[in-house]
Amino acid sequence: METTPTPPRSILYRAYFICLILVSLQAFTLKAQCDAEVSGILTYCFAQDGVNQVNGYMVGFRVVIPDGDTLNVVDLLGNNVTNRGKRINDINTQTEPALITTIPLRITGVGADTVEYWYFGPYLNGDSFDIALVDPNNICDTVFVASGYYDCADFTPASDPGACMADPPGSNPVPMFFLDFSFTVFTFGGGGGGNEDFDEVFLIMQRAREDMCCDIPNSSRCFEFLVRLNDQDIGLAIDDVGSGSTGGSIYADSLNGFTCTGSLLTTWPLSRSMDRMEICPYAFLRLPPGILLSCPANPVII
Repeated sequence: METTPTPPRSILYRAYFICLILVSLQAFTLKAQCDAEVSGILTYCFAQDGVNQVNGYMVGFRVVIPDGDTLNVVDLLGNNVTNRGKRINDINTQTEPALITTIPLRITGVGADTVEYWYFGPYLNGDSFDIALVDPNNICDTVFVASGYYDCADFTPASDPGACMADPPGSNPVPMFFLDFSFTVFTFGGGGGGNEDFDEVFLIMQRAREDMCCDIPNSSRCFEFLVRLNDQDIGLAIDDVGSGSTGGSIYADSLNGFTCTGSLLTTWPLSRSMDRMEICPYAFLRLPPGILLSCPANPVII
């Protein structure tokens, strides 16, 4: 009967010692990936901080962490104070906070507490951003959110086209959001990893709308959206999921040569009443980006 020789004990001990060294090195040098997912990157202009008008723009996004965590929201360029912004954890029932504060991202992972919605900033117009989620305990890997730059007031095709103004001058401007469904304007973190989620859904916190926009009835209170679609996109869905009555109107046009003409139907060739959801045809964004006014009660756009 053949038997397998037993290795010398010194070799067994050495193999065990090497294994311990490798395990120990891994335990001290490797971080957990953790499961934070970031999506819905947008920019937000004309926010409020209490009664004060915010100068510049904020970067919006949402973070999902099923098991919960506490993370710092950091600008790697130093262009924003760590954790400075606004955040909520229920988009359906909570409104945009009145004040900008510096509170870390905190998700417990208990029950429905698995997501936070953020407006990070403000940044000065024209400043660059490079945002990351950083574990203060240095256990989880850093999660990169997005980088790029924006300017609310440079009147480029991706910025304010001059369609809305404060009425009277000095009152609150109409909130303006830039939504990039093409994912070509900003650089997103993660390199295609688990923290990237291109689900083409943008969620806006509920807040007061303002007037006025050119050639829109004076009684209207609106949000202004600058929208860049992908070449394969066929339309846009707007869903009022907040509290209050549904309804209102939407107005849209291409930003290509946009002007206020003095006539509602000429300035806004796509004008219609909106119930709970509206599909906007792609025609008005044939030469993207486009401009869209949403004037229902308590709107959230998806």
